[in-house]
Amino acid sequence: PDMLQKNVEMLVDSELSFYPGKQYDYGTVNYDVLGLVIEAVSGQSYEDFMREQVFQPLGLHQTYVYKEDAQATGQLAQGYRSSFFMTTPYNAPDYSGNKPAGYIISCTKDMARWMGIQMGIVQDIPEIFHTVIEKSHQGDMSVPAVNEMYYAAGWSVNANQSIIEHPGGNPNFGTEVVILPNERIAICLLTNGANINRSMVLKVKDILDGNLTQSYGISGTQLLDIILSSTTIILCLLAVLFFLLGLRRRKTNERQPMTKKRIIVTSILLIATIVQCIICCALDWSTILIWQTYSVLTALISSALLTASITWFVYTHRSNASLRK
Repeated sequence: PDMLQKNVEMLVDSELSFYPGKQYDYGTVNYDVLGLVIEAVSGQSYEDFMREQVFQPLGLHQTYVYKEDAQATGQLAQGYRSSFFMTTPYNAPDYSGNKPAGYIISCTKDMARWMGIQMGIVQDIPEIFHTVIEKSHQGDMSVPAVNEMYYAAGWSVNANQSIIEHPGGNPNFGTEVVILPNERIAICLLTNGANINRSMVLKVKDILDGNLTQSYGISGTQLLDIILSSTTIILCLLAVLFFLLGLRRRKTNERQPMTKKRIIVTSILLIATIVQCIICCALDWSTILIWQTYSVLTALISSALLTASITWFVYTHRSNASLRK
């Protein structure tokens, strides 16, 4: 129950990356701070406040902050992730201390109503929300834009406010909302996988405009998995090859004294193998394997195995002079 407070308290000894008013950098922890402020001011938990003071008044009755409530409906989607060229079910852990930043669960019906509220199409909501929402679309132009977009109370807004958008992602779910106020169009993409391609949202807009010829561009996560999975296979095959070649030399040749050059090369390769092993052990795999494809780990392990097998191959090498003897 107190994970939100513990998460925010981790900022106590942190230094600012830059002074307020100089620039902006989107960071989820900012919303955790805001969630804790809500708890302190309201005397309620963040979850209860959002449900009673935001979702219910706005008529978002299928939007949840407690995963258990969503599961009770029997309609909670299964999350997925990509590893080794496949997409498999994955149940990522929930970070209670990070809930204000991205653990709200909703559906297409409520998201359609939410976007209608944002565009002023849905009017049957308390008046105070109209004012707050209008202000939330105004980008802060007192600081430089990032990729031509200004920060606006969670949203990213361009200079003339013709595009209002916000993405979101967890290890096994992804979301993108784009609002085009001038065209009275809003598009929301919900996916039960982290391999969301943001451009797909704008492709939906192209379809609405009559351009039915669309193509799918592979996402960065999928591309990373393909590269690392292929790397794992290639490195493992090479590791086996060098090991067998070294074993063959070991069996067919008599032991010869190590030359100075071979000692140096073998030592360098051995050190490289040890360094890779240390890196594998030192990395925070509890976080990496939640947010990234498993092939990150296998690629590093296969790289260490290849270096070790090459070390073995060099160690078993015999000079031509020794073989002639």
